[in-house]
Amino acid sequence: MLLGNGNGTFQPALSVALPPQFPPGYTGATALTQLPVAVAVGDLNADGKLDLAVGTQITFSTPYIGYYGGTYYRNSTQAYVDVLIGNGNGTFGNPSTYVAGSNPPRSRWPTSTGQQARPLDRASQHRRLVGEW
Repeated sequence: MLLGNGNGTFQPALSVALPPQFPPGYTGATALTQLPVAVAVGDLNADGKLDLAVGTQITFSTPYIGYYGGTYYRNSTQAYVDVLIGNGNGTFGNPSTYVAGSNPPRSRWPTSTGQQARPLDRASQHRRLVGEW
């Protein structure tokens, strides 16, 4: 994330850590890292401060026994939305993580545009597709 200085330049890049997850169906002992694929910025809680909604996904393999007894692996993708409430000074609170579905269908991100602010009431994600409602 790059914060602006207000004069066309930016401060050094900041990283936001998202919590690792144990997706449904995953049988491993170690939580998996979320891969960010989309982001929306807007005032999600109507407090006048910019917040982030980050669409992430985790892809993992699970073993299964085939019809004739062989072991095979099935790839699964679990989608999440992480909501980070802005503090108003370029920092954010801890992320709240929501399951967004496995192998998610196409959907759009809410964004706030225009002169008047409007509340954002839904956040969902899919493979780098960012749009306006």
